[in-house]
Amino acid sequence: MLKNIIVFKHKFRHPIQRVTLTNRTYLLEKLNDNITSPLITIVSPAGFGKSTLMSLFFNQVQNSEQNKAVWISLDSADNEANQFLSLICQALVTIGVADDTLITRANNSSANADQRELAEAILRLIENSPQQIYIFFDDFHFISNKTISSFLDRLLLCNLDNLHLVISSRIQPNIDTNYLYSQGLHFYLDAEKLRFSLAETNDLLEELLSKEQIELLYEQTDGWPVAIQLSRLWYIQNPNSTPTKTLSNNLDTLSNYLREQVFQKFDEETQNFLLKTSFLDSFSIELANFVCEISNGSEIISTLTPYESLIFSLDSEGLSIRYHQLFSDFLQQTFTSMHGQIEVRKLRHRAAQWFAQEKYLSDSICQYVRANDKSSAIDLIKQGGGWELILTKGIGFVESVLSHFNEADFINFESLGLLRCYLFLKMGKVLAAKEQLLITQQMNKEQCQKMQSSQKINRDLLIVGLLVEVYLDNIPENGIFKKLADALLTLDNYDHLGRGIILAIEALVLNQTSNFANAEKKSIICIREMRLANCWVGVNYITLHYGQSLAYRGLLNQAHELFTSANELAEKHLGLDNGLQSMATCLTAEVEYQLGNVELAHTMLKKGISALFQRDCWYDIYAVVFKLAVNLSILHKDLPANLSYIEQGKSIASDRKLDRLQVLLDVLALKVAYSFSQDHKFEKIHKRILTNEMWAASNLIWGAKEEYHYLMALYFLRKNNSRKVQLHTCELLSLCENSDQKIYIIKAKLISALSFYSLGEYEPAFKLATEAIQVASKLHSKQLFYDLPDGIESLLSKLKSQYAAPLDPKSAALVGELLNEIKTTTETGLSQLGLSHREQQLIPLLMKSKSNKEISSELGISENTVKFHLKNLFVKINVKSRNEATIFFLTSNFKG
Repeated sequence: MLKNIIVFKHKFRHPIQRVTLTNRTYLLEKLNDNITSPLITIVSPAGFGKSTLMSLFFNQVQNSEQNKAVWISLDSADNEANQFLSLICQALVTIGVADDTLITRANNSSANADQRELAEAILRLIENSPQQIYIFFDDFHFISNKTISSFLDRLLLCNLDNLHLVISSRIQPNIDTNYLYSQGLHFYLDAEKLRFSLAETNDLLEELLSKEQIELLYEQTDGWPVAIQLSRLWYIQNPNSTPTKTLSNNLDTLSNYLREQVFQKFDEETQNFLLKTSFLDSFSIELANFVCEISNGSEIISTLTPYESLIFSLDSEGLSIRYHQLFSDFLQQTFTSMHGQIEVRKLRHRAAQWFAQEKYLSDSICQYVRANDKSSAIDLIKQGGGWELILTKGIGFVESVLSHFNEADFINFESLGLLRCYLFLKMGKVLAAKEQLLITQQMNKEQCQKMQSSQKINRDLLIVGLLVEVYLDNIPENGIFKKLADALLTLDNYDHLGRGIILAIEALVLNQTSNFANAEKKSIICIREMRLANCWVGVNYITLHYGQSLAYRGLLNQAHELFTSANELAEKHLGLDNGLQSMATCLTAEVEYQLGNVELAHTMLKKGISALFQRDCWYDIYAVVFKLAVNLSILHKDLPANLSYIEQGKSIASDRKLDRLQVLLDVLALKVAYSFSQDHKFEKIHKRILTNEMWAASNLIWGAKEEYHYLMALYFLRKNNSRKVQLHTCELLSLCENSDQKIYIIKAKLISALSFYSLGEYEPAFKLATEAIQVASKLHSKQLFYDLPDGIESLLSKLKSQYAAPLDPKSAALVGELLNEIKTTTETGLSQLGLSHREQQLIPLLMKSKSNKEISSELGISENTVKFHLKNLFVKINVKSRNEATIFFLTSNFKG
């Protein structure tokens, strides 16, 4: 996870060169000639001046007002995908390309699962920037992670005109450069080009050596930059002597030189300081003092000024330091050979303690693991909340932390096993979560037998175990509520997070068993507990449950407010495009659909649905989303989309063992077969539904049964079988009235009314329709009328003219509005053309010669949407132009 930006801001500062070096003019000219290249790589072994050259280039790029440049110093800890992506996000924030929401999003995303979406978000931000964006990566040889490579490949393949990556590395970066190179878009500098020329060597040494001595030195060092620079340093310190040994392009020779001519020149205190801090990738004075157990680190650093080609200050005050990689390698080898690995681990242990003391949890855990002290790392995880870290620190943070451990650790440490189990849940890997839970439960059982189990672990196992049950949809009609009630009794009254999670599970299960009023009550109590726990992610989840308890009962506007609130809360605390925001977006889409805002619902569903396939999600979210997706696709006469959604749903149901979702998807497949007149398929699916062993579990599959009886009522209405229509509407009312599901109650009454109306029994038809309309007017629900057969217009029209007295003003207004919007097509045969509601709305406007812009304004949709529906309309009526369409409808006696 990203380190604290105040202490570790040096990650974004290039090394400050304070010694006189050659300006490498020729190479800088080459770099400037290729400054527009999407990718520049500088690759060579250690000691060829990569960082120095790149730093000089960085200064030039940064000095232009049309550029924004950021430097990222990489080390071994950055070879973890979440850490790396967080660094990029923080870097973009640092230079003002993005705001803090990008960091929040990175922290709450999984680099492995969300790489594509995060890359696209970053690309959009860069593309919208008026400046050229340069990202400099120093020491890229530390990076071998495939997710990171894939991420950078994605950035480069988009080939944005204003994005440029500049990379220095000891080895060729593991990114796909072939395409860029073949297109002349990749500029590459290797070791041969980085060697000092004789002229550059002369610039460095002409004040110290004769021309002959310089030529001899150049020949012996073969232009190796570090050797020439160290020779220069040696001559400055020993102006009246001749070096006893000339450096060649050889690391062993360099190590000997560093030992004899640099390291041994320091006093013992400075040597100890250098050796002990060499194991830190970079460090502040405070960290160095703590690790070395001294208080004068700043004074020691101040004496090292002459060696700034080996020791870099990463800020103007000299408070953040890192060593040249060659010097660091030499110091580490020296310390290890002198003191052994045990002392190395002690140093890392000290560093871990400092990080823990300063609240840098991820860095502390990393150092403890590198010190081979995993017990202390686990203790830190426990202190941070264990599995609760995901709720407070985010998915990315936890994924980074877990990357330090191996498979054996997840078996041997209960806290670690629970953390991984919960991470699996958040990533939608419910079966993997169950497997990890079973391992951890077995481990705890063994600890209990040894009387070593802790109350905290027992509490955590209880809560995570219940979460796994719910995500696996393992909620039989009896048993789950007792488990939840018993769990609450075991929790301390001040354990607000634990109590909040149990209450959230209870609200979820109450919704899933159609007990919506009690779900609402539990939600309100749960919100209070989550706020007391200061767990805004928890508040977010329970707000969704609360909203669903209202939406199921048709309280659409109130549900809309809650889902909007959940969406805003998710964006604030988790960043844009997170899983919770996607859930809230999809649930809002369903409400918009019920309110009659079909195009808006379609847009919102497309925006939110993809994230639900790879995130923590539960049965009733999927039930709502796939039902909406199918309804919208039916409305748009899009059979391939319907089949695709059902196939995707079946795959999710299988992967996550959501048996109830399988049943609902069969009902939705039945609805598709009915809507597209696939009679043989309809019969086959119908038989499969009725023989499913779950069909008897009415309280668990109420959602599937309601949709089934609604569909079968329509099916028999089409066949003029009034008796069976009434049978299914009665079943539908029986399911819905106890749970107060007003929208389905309205649907049942309207279908029943249509059945009576078709038989000429106007009195019961008008009575049922009036009851339904009065409720619908209070809910502002309109789409359910549009989803009914064409006969609804005739029923409403006759109701308005012959039976209007019982209608209150609000209901009468709704009838008037519906009649204005629902256009009959029965007289002209338009119903057989398969025109959607929106396509029918276009016809009178088309006949009035309205432009796309005028139609867009009148219907409240975009011009692109108008073009889309016109194109579909022309195909369905087999015409090629607006004039031909107008003539078609005029000759069809269309009543516009």
